[in-house]
Amino acid sequence: MKHTTKLFIAAAISAAFAAGAHAQGKSEVNLKNAAQTQVGGLANKQSAAIGNVQGDGKSKVNASNIAQTQVGGLANKQDLNIGNVKGDGKSDVNAKNIAQTQVGGLANKQTMNLGNVKGGGSSKVTASGVAQTQVGGLANKQTMDVGNVK
Repeated sequence: MKHTTKLFIAAAISAAFAAGAHAQGKSEVNLKNAAQTQVGGLANKQSAAIGNVQGDGKSKVNASNIAQTQVGGLANKQDLNIGNVKGDGKSDVNAKNIAQTQVGGLANKQTMNLGNVKGGGSSKVTASGVAQTQVGGLANKQTMDVGNVK
């Protein structure tokens, strides 16, 4: 094998490892006084993710005074996740005054997760004033997980 061919292969391998190293994502979110609201309707759906990242990486989320509300409707659904990452990684979440509310309806569902990660990794969650409320309806379901990783 010629010397230039060896150099080319070595350069290609180095580039592949460097690309892998850059594939790690990093997210830092400071979110205050945010609201997502639905009033009335028939088949409404809400979602909010917040930290995100998708591959290996780190997510740091500071969230305070966040509200997700649905009033009325028939087949409403809410999600609110917060830390996220979705692969090996690490999340650091500070959450204060996070509220999820559903009033009325028929087949409502609420979910709130907070730490997240999904895959190998770790999460650190500091939370206070976190609430989920459902009033009325027929087949409502609430979930609040907090630490997460899976």
